Amino acid sequence: MKSGRIEGSEVVRFAGLTTEIIAGDDGQVTVMRMTVAPKFGAPPHISYDEDKIFLLFAGTLRFTVKDRTFDVHAGEFVAVKGGDVHGFVNLQQSDTVQILVSTPARHHDFFRAMAALPPNYEPAELEAVCRRFNQKIVGTLSKG
Repeated sequence: MKSGRIEGSEVVRFAGLTTEIIAGDDGQVTVMRMTVAPKFGAPPHISYDEDKIFLLFAGTLRFTVKDRTFDVHAGEFVAVKGGDVHGFVNLQQSDTVQILVSTPARHHDFFRAMAALPPNYEPAELEAVCRRFNQKIVGTLSKG
């Protein structure tokens, strides 16, 4: 990582998420700012070897972590240990914004690969991306 102002971040889009990749290519830590459209989010999934911290910056998201589901509001944090099931959904009428920090740095590349999938991708294509980044989707997005 270089010291100084971060400029020229990359933005990727898929499945109702607009994600600004702030850091990650240094191999140490991924930092992303995610805007989550109403009724979108991340279905319950496992990131087998990534620890994550989410900071909700604006709005409210409904998170599931392991066997608990709870609402997280602006200014609150969620921690997820590698291997734990987790997911979130925006049940509001407006966008929410959160910061994701994950280590080791890799989740930004997973987001790039997801954004590169064709619009009408086959389930096998999604599964291949998940396998490549040691992720597994284990549920569906709850929209209410």
